[in-house]
Amino acid sequence: MWDGLTTNLSKHTCRCSDWLWPESTATFPSATDMEDYLTSYAEPSVNSECFLFECQVTNIASIDDDKYRVEWMDLSSQTKHSK
Repeated sequence: MWDGLTTNLSKHTCRCSDWLWPESTATFPSATDMEDYLTSYAEPSVNSECFLFECQVTNIASIDDDKYRVEWMDLSSQTKHSK
């Protein structure tokens, strides 16, 4: 994304229900504002070890009502994985 990019939705409609935007944020946040907002939301509640970077999801299949098998390719090592 380029530095001047802004959302086409206002901060009033493009937000998490339990996480307000800082009052100083423009009505239509920039890409940097959006990144900061999402990071500030995730940091206290999401374990960063749950994320895999430089991976491509290749398939998701339902195992039963609340379980899924996810297959992905690690792009740096070109290895396939599933869980």
